Order: sequence, then structure tokens, then C-alpha cells
Amino acid sequence: KAQDPLSELLMTEQSFLMDLNALVETVVKPLRNKDLLAQRYVERMFLNVECLVDFHRQLYGKLEEAPTPMGIVEAFAPAQLMHMEGLYSVYMGNYEKAQEVFHERKQKDTAFRKFLEKQCSAALQERSIGNLLVTPVQRVCKYEMLLAGVARTERKRVAREQEEAAGEVADAADRLAACSLLETRIAEVQECLRAVDRKRAAADQ
Repeated sequence: KAQDPLSELLMTEQSFLMDLNALVETVVKPLRNKDLLAQRYVERMFLNVECLVDFHRQLYGKLEEAPTPMGIVEAFAPAQLMHMEGLYSVYMGNYEKAQEVFHERKQKDTAFRKFLEKQCSAALQERSIGNLLVTPVQRVCKYEMLLAGVARTERKRVAREQEEAAGEVADAADRLAACSLLETRIAEVQECLRAVDRKRAAADQ
């Protein structure tokens, strides 16, 4: 059974954040704290990935706190989108070059290659670092589709509620019409009774 778009947005955001955080904690931070690789290479390979983790941690927190259409609107407010655009302009604008540096260092630097192999087999459970590095590029491209799905579902929900409300109004109108008809019949009976009373009174005279 397919998930509703809102649940899919939350679930995939959580999964993406976990993958990105695993990359930072098991690869990027250790490399920044070791003399294994010159820092200029670390900067060029991993760019601003730590900033992306911070941003998506806050984004997921907002979505989790208010998992509603209005919560999504607030989470993707204009200021947030501007900040997101700035972060991803850096990452996506330099992604191809970062990949070149990553594969070049992996091929030429034996110590770096062994470090990656160790981290992949242990902390990352055989997941490719290259695949983790491409996840931000893939993720940002999915938001439009995910948010469009939420919007469609919300429009259907509102239309359904409006239709139900219209049906309830129609039922109320029918009940009112029935009451009006009953009142008319009562008035007719009362008029008949008065006519009978008038005939009796005339007969008595």
C-alpha cells in the first residue's frame, strides 16, 4: 500500500538525514581530526556537507513537530528556502569537481583508501561513500515532487470535506422541507376542524 505523501516526506527526510549524518560522523569528522589527508583535500571533497546536516536536522525537526500541510508551509518558508538555496548552490555547484578529487585521492593515496575501506565495512555497513555523497543532489531534486504530492492530497481532502458539508446542508434542507410540509398539513387539518365547528354552530341555531 502506497504511503500518503506527507508520511513519505517525513520518512524519506529522516532516512536522508541519517545517511548524511553517518557520512559526516564516520568519514568527514575523523578526516578533519587526523593527519591522514591534507585539509585542502577534505574541504574540496566534502564541501559544506556538515552545514547540510545542520540544515536538514532543523528541517526534519520542524516537519516532525508539525506534520501537517501548514507545518510544511512553515518549514519551507521563504527564509528557509533562501538558506537552502545558498547551501545547495555551493554543494551542487562544486559536486563534480569534488567527485574528481575524491576518486583521485582514493586511487593515489593508499592510507586514505584503506581508511575508506575500513569505515565502509564497519560504520557504514558496506555503503559506498560515493553513493552517500550524491544523496544531497538526489534529495533536493525530490522536494518538488514530494511537496506537489502533499498539495494534491490536501486539495482532494478539502474538496471531499466541502462535498460532505454540501451533502449535510442538503440533508438539512430536506428535513426543513419535510417540516414545512408537515406544518402545511397541520394547518389544513386545523382549518377543516374549524369548518366543522362552524357548521355545527350554524346547525344549532
